[in-house]
Amino acid sequence: MMSSGGSLLVSAIACRPVTLDAYRFDFDGVYKPAFGDRLLDEISREDVKRFLKQLDDEGASARTRAKHLIQLRGFFREMVLDRKCSENPCEGVKAGRGEKRENVALSFEQARALIKAAREDEVKIVQDARRGKWRQTFKPPPYLFVAIVIACYTGLRRSNIVNLKWKQMDLGARKISIPAAEMKAKRAHEVPIHPALLAVLEGLLRGRKAIDPEARVLGAQVATIRDAIHGACRRAGIPPVGWHTLRHSWCSWLAPRCSFPCLKTLMAHAPGNLVTLTYAHPSWEELVAAVGTLPDLILTADGAATKTTAQG
Repeated sequence: MMSSGGSLLVSAIACRPVTLDAYRFDFDGVYKPAFGDRLLDEISREDVKRFLKQLDDEGASARTRAKHLIQLRGFFREMVLDRKCSENPCEGVKAGRGEKRENVALSFEQARALIKAAREDEVKIVQDARRGKWRQTFKPPPYLFVAIVIACYTGLRRSNIVNLKWKQMDLGARKISIPAAEMKAKRAHEVPIHPALLAVLEGLLRGRKAIDPEARVLGAQVATIRDAIHGACRRAGIPPVGWHTLRHSWCSWLAPRCSFPCLKTLMAHAPGNLVTLTYAHPSWEELVAAVGTLPDLILTADGAATKTTAQG
């Protein structure tokens, strides 16, 4: 079966725990829903093509489609070598380049609306030919609000947030510490806790007599969060955004407020890496203000020219 084969492959890979969690997330949250519990030999090249087409229709970038194709190709290659299936249905399949989409950053108003929507119920009107229409209420998962607030105030990656434990939170010193093993750059990272985030975290602890240091801050292990955040986007009246958009937003908000070395440290990017620049998205108002700081060269030049001519 696809799911059991994926578990075999993931457990056999020698890599960081964070990377293993990402592989498990893809198998459980992406591949299993797409291919179901079919036997590996029942998955054809056409099935893989339809899967990539579905990702494209859902707005997945060419890079995301290529990533999934590479992972599936490697998975089936291992299964063929282990004689768990006869052929690799990904061979010869291309993900396609597609249009390159620019990354975006939320405004403060959009972020406020998203955080508010993370707590609100979603009401849908369901229509049935026999039963007519009725209202159905969907409650957002309890971890969504906390996860979005942490992302907006720390810029941490999704994997760091869903794996965040209470032992990494120092509310007295107001800082979050992530060990090097859990960071992409393999360097330990510390980020200050904003007063608004501190109030949320203290609220989670209020009324508790004791807290397990190994317990997750979100309350449970989270497998997928994309659908939940897209639902919050609908309620907030903003276009659907990916989890990494919140990291881009964090960087864009801080870029005009601190030096580049400070921004680079907060983003936890490796020394010598200029990728930080790709995360800052100045607003139109900032661009207008920057251009507006240039001096008036035309009037000065005309005035000087007129004065010179009069003297002549």
